[in-house]
Amino acid sequence: MLPAFLQAFHWARSAAVLPFSLAMVVWGVMQPLTGALADRRGTRPLILGGILCNTLGFGILGTAQSLWQIVLGFGVLIGAANSACGSMMWALLIAKWFPGARGPPPSACSRRPRRPPRACWRRCCSCSSPSMGGAPRR
Repeated sequence: MLPAFLQAFHWARSAAVLPFSLAMVVWGVMQPLTGALADRRGTRPLILGGILCNTLGFGILGTAQSLWQIVLGFGVLIGAANSACGSMMWALLIAKWFPGARGPPPSACSRRPRRPPRACWRRCCSCSSPSMGGAPRR
């Protein structure tokens, strides 16, 4: 997308990357805010607001004639929309559909292995194969 911006608008490279950089900054700043709003109001209204913000941003991009309009459309509106209706919000929404089917959190799974690491190593290691001088498996 960047080469198309450079070719279409004949901007300097530093000016052309401004909307992309600002979109990442806005996305990062908005993540804690959208997370708090999702906890307080729910994910559905937040996703709907993100879709509307995305629509408005693409509308501005479609009619943009200068850099500040692209910065507003892509950098601010689409950057904020990505935090409001990004993958984390969809994961929160879909997780509510299956309340009884949740497994343990990843930290609980990685906290303590089920069998000693040495036993896992012997079982999985190719060094225990007969071709490497190990005992044959039975």
